[in-house]
Amino acid sequence: MSAAQAREVRTAAWCARIGLVDLGWIWTGNLRPLAAELALLTGYQFSDSDWIAIEYGVQQTDSEACQWFEYPVGRLVVTLALEPGADEAVINPHNAP
Repeated sequence: MSAAQAREVRTAAWCARIGLVDLGWIWTGNLRPLAAELALLTGYQFSDSDWIAIEYGVQQTDSEACQWFEYPVGRLVVTLALEPGADEAVINPHNAP
């Protein structure tokens, strides 16, 4: 990941943490760094098993068919789905209930 991409991921994670922004979409290659950054910002220890769960769970999603996957990351719940035919995922981190 380039320095610019890393900065974008950190900014998006910070904005999501304080509720400033609905992230919308992200390149699928940036899902893991974003999840790890969200975990860091919430004091959660993100591990390989977290990534395996996200990677597996998102496989059966489809944003256009409203098939979503939710995963807790610290005090946040990350809701995401893949965009059919694209290398993008729709993502919306929000506060856990």
